[in-house]
Amino acid sequence: MALPCSLAQPPAPSLPRFLTHHPSALASLPVSPCRHLRQSLSLSPQLLRTRRSTRHSSTFALLKPEEGFMQADEKEEDLIGAIEVELACIETCLKDTAALFEALMLVDLMERLGIQRYFEHQIRRILRTSYMQWDDKYGLNDAKATVLAFRLLRLHGYPASAGVLMALEDGKKSFYECFSVDSPTNISAMLNLYRCSQTGFPSESKIMGDAQEFARSQLLNVLSEGNPTLLQPNNLGIEVNFALELPRRRLMPRLEARSIIKQLWPGNESTRKYLKLAKLDLQKLQKLYQQELEELERWDSSLIDDLPQPKLLFKSVDDVCLELAAEANKVQGRNVLPIFKHLWAELAACFLKEAEWTQSECIPSYEEYMKCATVSVSSKTLAWTSAFLLGEKITDEMLSHIGPDSRFMHLVSVVCRLSNDLASSSRELEEGKVATGVGCYMRDHPGCTQVEAMVGLTSVIELACQELEWELYRSRAVAPEFCSRAVLGNARGARLLYRRVDGYTNPDEELMKLSQDFMFNPLE
Repeated sequence: MALPCSLAQPPAPSLPRFLTHHPSALASLPVSPCRHLRQSLSLSPQLLRTRRSTRHSSTFALLKPEEGFMQADEKEEDLIGAIEVELACIETCLKDTAALFEALMLVDLMERLGIQRYFEHQIRRILRTSYMQWDDKYGLNDAKATVLAFRLLRLHGYPASAGVLMALEDGKKSFYECFSVDSPTNISAMLNLYRCSQTGFPSESKIMGDAQEFARSQLLNVLSEGNPTLLQPNNLGIEVNFALELPRRRLMPRLEARSIIKQLWPGNESTRKYLKLAKLDLQKLQKLYQQELEELERWDSSLIDDLPQPKLLFKSVDDVCLELAAEANKVQGRNVLPIFKHLWAELAACFLKEAEWTQSECIPSYEEYMKCATVSVSSKTLAWTSAFLLGEKITDEMLSHIGPDSRFMHLVSVVCRLSNDLASSSRELEEGKVATGVGCYMRDHPGCTQVEAMVGLTSVIELACQELEWELYRSRAVAPEFCSRAVLGNARGARLLYRRVDGYTNPDEELMKLSQDFMFNPLE
């Protein structure tokens, strides 16, 4: 595939703090201890009502769980300790390219299983060593290792250039000819190329688009052929299908963890303890989610019957805002009530403006609509009412990068609003609501059809997602990952919820089953 020979790259931010604090390379030994590691590697009302339905099949279900999946005497701390010992051994031989590739596969596995927080220091050291060996033009001088390392390095804030996708060559073959789907190992490598292509910045849209088109078409071909020799090992066909159905920008990372556990089991001696730890972690999360839903069910709606609705609305909002702000003040060590008040007042004002448009049957310009609608979609209010309660102090510098008035938050709101508009436009037009993203786009483009407007808005979403990748990368120097990803989760959640239909008012059956399996159904 012909590729461009030059690429405008946005300026790289400063290196991650851990890179500047630990400049020395790790020692290495010639033998890899992980040689045998296998490559594979806002709730709707309907979901609330089905909380107690904890036994049902799922379109996304993978394999029947094996007997003896967990042994009764295996504890979380024992598994963590065993993995720490293994990672410490692996770290001693990272100068070997094959060992480094295997270590990167383990990092990828831990992150996809959602257990990376237990091994942050080990992951940092592995990635630091990878970056020390990274060549700006040729990456790690191996196509398969390069695309995996590129994605992990970029997502962790390292200035890895997408130019490696153009420049890396294997003899006289182009970079893309280094990838094929003629074996399970090569299919996994193609999956890594596909995932890598989803981390591009706006200036890299051409090369990342080419990579994604190539990898996606190859993966679709291998699925359509259905060769069991290629797809059955490690249940690889299910992983490929999952990746194509739910790409990075439509995937809440935790939803993938449950599928990965079932898909990879029983794994091998290198991976089994990771799967066991992920299963224990999932069990804890399910208990937490179920406790929270039980708390919601305790609300007594009969208490509101005698209150006038406007009075009830404003009193409820005010009470909740004050209560949450009081809790947030304790976490932040400062008064955040003014921020909360501004968020909720801004939201109410935009609700009022949209009500006026509906009442007068006014169709505003697209620009005027988006100024209001990116607030009324509520992503900013919900994200930051929650973010201040996550347990870590958020500084003014962090707020400048990912806070309510940042470019980062604006892009998240654009994705949320337009994803909702595209899924609900037909229903809203039938209901007489004319001030929608589709309607306003058509107003500004005379002669534009509804289908053409939807194509145009889809392009806006894709561009916003690319810019979000850049803003996420840029924020790593000042904002903690947990906070930026919590905000970004609103955009991913919206794209997942509205990927086919209006998933809030008319939930996607597959999404419902996926969510119910994750939140309620234990892995036996």
